[in-house]
Amino acid sequence: MLEERYEVAGWVTIASAAFIMINGVLGVFLSFVGTTFALINPILFITTVLQMGCSIYGFLWFKRLLNDRFDFHDVDTLIILLIVGGILISVIGMVFRTVVGVNIDANLSRQETLALVLPGLIALVSVGVPMGIFGILFGVRLMRLKDPLFGYLKPLALTMIIGSSLMMTFFLAPLGGLVLLAGEIMQALILLGSAKHVPEPEFI
Repeated sequence: MLEERYEVAGWVTIASAAFIMINGVLGVFLSFVGTTFALINPILFITTVLQMGCSIYGFLWFKRLLNDRFDFHDVDTLIILLIVGGILISVIGMVFRTVVGVNIDANLSRQETLALVLPGLIALVSVGVPMGIFGILFGVRLMRLKDPLFGYLKPLALTMIIGSSLMMTFFLAPLGGLVLLAGEIMQALILLGSAKHVPEPEFI
């Protein structure tokens, strides 16, 4: 039954949101302890992979919900692009964190530190800016859906627009991440609500 799959996807999306919060706490902790606490990096790697897997699963089922129940395909391509971009951001972030963590040293000159950090920053910007644009377009196009999605349609669309815009500034990226986290929770609630409220068949 599709309804059961929607429920599973809803809970998996909630798990994704939980992993995002765990990653945030681990990231803050790692920034304080540096490379001396080597256990944090492998844990952060595992939680990042789990988060991405849960996020992709939930997002694909959200796409299927829009396709099957509402015959809505306006955001299909954007969902795929956001998934691909999310994977790239995660991979770049993990590689960047590992390279910097292994090589950074207090004795490095400013030029050496910049040479170490700059490629990762350029890669993040190169993927992050298109991701922000895709997120804004996703929110705008989602507004075309005629169904209110249990009252979450406009809030979800607005969180994607606002959160993606904040992420593109990079300076306000942490705030943008919190906004997008709220959007992911709303997406989970839509999936869970769709599992409980099955539309009645139309008779002609």
